[in-house]
Amino acid sequence: MIGNFEQAFEQMYQTFNQSFKPGTFWNIQGKLLKKYIDELLENPNDHNRIDLNSKAFNEFGMGMEAVLISIGFAKEAENLVYQGSIDELSQNKDRIMKIIDEKKYFSFAEISEIIGKGEQPPGIKQIDDRAVEEPPSVSTLERPQKPWEREENS
Repeated sequence: MIGNFEQAFEQMYQTFNQSFKPGTFWNIQGKLLKKYIDELLENPNDHNRIDLNSKAFNEFGMGMEAVLISIGFAKEAENLVYQGSIDELSQNKDRIMKIIDEKKYFSFAEISEIIGKGEQPPGIKQIDDRAVEEPPSVSTLERPQKPWEREENS
């Protein structure tokens, strides 16, 4: 039985080494991942010292942040900290779903109303559609001859 994360990761790393030939892309990525995880486990509070190459994690199909959170690192951001209980979270399910399913599509009447208030409609980008100020250059090529003009010159 696996006792802790270090043992689980070591077992995964050994399996990785046996499955992929040395020097191949996936073998190298496995070694990189092991190096980064070892550094994090050694000194988890010194994030400035650790050079995290997110490419190693992204190649495994997972973001580096997801890997770190899964091994017990906490993300320090106001929007993601939830200090309530699981019961409170399940009671707020409807409110959460309402936020997630926030309206993304508007009818013509709703857009007209938004514009009438002088507001910018959602999802509209400002595009630079000004005309080019410099005049077009004069062509230096001769126009091609038409078939009857070519016959006369031959």
